[in-house]
This record gives sequence, structure tokens and C-alpha cells, in this order.
Amino acid sequence: MEFSNGTPASSDWDMTMQDDDNMPRDWREYNSLADMIRAQAKQTPNQLALVARSATGQEERITYAQMVWRGEKLARGLYQIGATENDHVGVCLDNKSAYEAIITLLACAFGGMVCVTINARFAEEEILHALTLADVRYLV
Repeated sequence: MEFSNGTPASSDWDMTMQDDDNMPRDWREYNSLADMIRAQAKQTPNQLALVARSATGQEERITYAQMVWRGEKLARGLYQIGATENDHVGVCLDNKSAYEAIITLLACAFGGMVCVTINARFAEEEILHALTLADVRYLV
């Protein structure tokens, strides 16, 4: 099966990575994003994993080990305030908060929660409607 532009559909598309010995050979080996990130952190804990702008205006540069630690710390924090597996966690951050958005996404993945992105440029009533529609229980 192919898309109209000739690109193979995912069932036919070989996502095997053959050029980089530090990367997993095949993403299908993993059950989830959390499993893949944790495996990469175990294999190359000190390798740079993320370079992103933070809400503070600073550029954050963190390794795989740091990324897992920070994501798991936020996941534990969400659980401590009452979040549970399969809860919907809204992320409403502007474009200057890429670091926080990624860590929140990973926290949701590590904690088994659903990350719901909400456009921070929406009007207040649109944000409230999106939060209600998506059954968001917690908001970052």
C-alpha cells in the first residue's frame, strides 16, 4: 500500500535505522515511546538528547539520562497531585516553552497518561472548550 505521493504506508515502510550505532535498530522493538527513550538512556546515558528553548529564555541541553530523570520526576509529581494512568493531561504552552512541552510529553508517556496539546493562542473560551472536550484533568 502506498500514499498518493508514492511513499509506502507504515505497514510496508521499513523504519530500520542502519547508519547510527547509537540508535535502536528498529522502533518496532518497543511497546511505547517511554520504553524507547528508557532503552536509549540505558545504552547512551551521557549522549545529548535534547536542545530546546525553555520558558526562562535559556537554551536547555540535556542528556538521555537527564531527560528520563526529569520526565519521571514530573510524572511522579503528577501522580502525587492525584493523576492516574490514562488521565488526560493538558499542555498549554507557547512556542518559547519547547523544553517544558517535551518534558511534559515524556512525563505523560512514562506515567501512562494521555498528553493533550492545547494551542496557547486560543481565546480563553476556546481553551476551556478544548479542555472540556478532551476531558483534561490536569493542565501544564
